[in-house]
Amino acid sequence: MEQINILSIDPSGFYKNKKATIGVAFSKWEFKNRPFANHKNLKWVKLLQYKIEKESDLDTFYKSLKLLIKENKINDIVIEDYVLYQHSANAQMWQDQPTSQTIGAIKFIARQYKIPITMQRASEAKRFTNKILACPLWGFLEKKGNKFYIGEVHLTHNKRHSMDAFRHSIIFIQKKFKKLLKKV
Repeated sequence: MEQINILSIDPSGFYKNKKATIGVAFSKWEFKNRPFANHKNLKWVKLLQYKIEKESDLDTFYKSLKLLIKENKINDIVIEDYVLYQHSANAQMWQDQPTSQTIGAIKFIARQYKIPITMQRASEAKRFTNKILACPLWGFLEKKGNKFYIGEVHLTHNKRHSMDAFRHSIIFIQKKFKKLLKKV
């Protein structure tokens, strides 16, 4: 049996004229011999969100990130990549790119602790909607009425960023599990 602890991050930076949020999902997975990863492999998940309203909020996030790493055996860190698309290039020209700076700091921290980093595009995670994650095949979420839950946690709009991070965990674990099956 293999246990994998993943820290997934939906990053943002400090923007002087708008509020931002960093979403984090810390998940523990266990694998026996299953044909693919689903909710039966997920042993535990913690969803965290960090409001970035002033520059010092980033310091709080970095301290929390280091604490999570020190207190848990993190096998992998997955980060949603920040890509400058052509349609938004003009609007972001001559900007500081705060999200890219945050990603650089996260990578630096991960390297200090010798934790592998995987970058994934936002578009990869967007295809796993709450409705898909609640279907019996996956079973990561439970639908009650028109609301979705992970355990007892209601996934309201304010959990959007941490859920995006969790979606990246699922994608990552799917890819990793396929590699594990190929080794057998």
